[in-house]
Amino acid sequence: MDSENVDRRSDVHHADDFDVQAFIRSVWRRRLAVVAITGVVTLAALIYSLLLTPVFTAHVTILPQIRTDGSAALFGQVMGMTGLNLGGASASHEELYARILTSDRILDAAIARRWQDGDGEVSLYDAFDIETDSKEQTGAVSSYRLKGILRTDVISFSRDKLTGYMELRVSVPRDPSLAAELANYLIAQLEEYNQSFKRTKAAEQREFIADRLVEVKADLDLQEERRTGFIKTNRSYSTSPDLLQEYNRLSREVQATTSVWVELRKQLEIAKIDENKELISLDILDPATIPVKRSSPNRKKLTLIGLILGAALSVVWVVAREQVGTGT
Repeated sequence: MDSENVDRRSDVHHADDFDVQAFIRSVWRRRLAVVAITGVVTLAALIYSLLLTPVFTAHVTILPQIRTDGSAALFGQVMGMTGLNLGGASASHEELYARILTSDRILDAAIARRWQDGDGEVSLYDAFDIETDSKEQTGAVSSYRLKGILRTDVISFSRDKLTGYMELRVSVPRDPSLAAELANYLIAQLEEYNQSFKRTKAAEQREFIADRLVEVKADLDLQEERRTGFIKTNRSYSTSPDLLQEYNRLSREVQATTSVWVELRKQLEIAKIDENKELISLDILDPATIPVKRSSPNRKKLTLIGLILGAALSVVWVVAREQVGTGT
């Protein structure tokens, strides 16, 4: 009885074992079909890669230099105006740049421009195959769609954590020259925005301090006149406790206002200096050049995937035929 159970387990074990040699013989017998299936799938993948629209990516490498003086406050104001609420400023520069570059202000200017290509001038609507209409509502929808494409598929920013270098990548279908032109335009707009924002905020700060300085100077002159008038009418104030107390009060007002006036004078000079400083200086290490090779599709990769997929399908087909042939 025990020997019968052992024989049965042995038979089941051998039945479940995968016979590699039998499988190889089966593949060899059906080698023409295997080659045909693999070849058809590989050819289909190659044709598919040829039908895909080629995309060209232009690169701009920059090295930002963030000042550690009063410009840091303006950097925070930029983040606030762009809607960013980031925990660590050192890790957010690329997010700030990307937010500025993909803002409506810069994208609308890029959309309104005419761009050069091999056949003449072209709009971004034409470059990305977006239909436009003369109606205002349809135009707004087209603009919204185009800006969505620019934000998600065209413009990207990254930073190398080791070197600190940042890279702007602009991907455009079919037209490598447009990719390079758009990338350089966006970097120029980023620098212009920084400088314009900085000059505006610094000018506003200088004007506020200058106006406040005039007000404080008028108060100081008035307080000094009061103290001088008190001394002229009370030359022996030092012998009277009440008069001495009044003189000390007037003197404290003059001293306090003088301290404010001196501090404002310092702040005014600093504001004048900051007005001629850069908020964020962008060192463009490598401007965008016309890409020679397409960035996608990767035809070799797609063809290799087709080859692997075709081989896998052919193996599955062989196994299925063998199972049907043996009735299992």
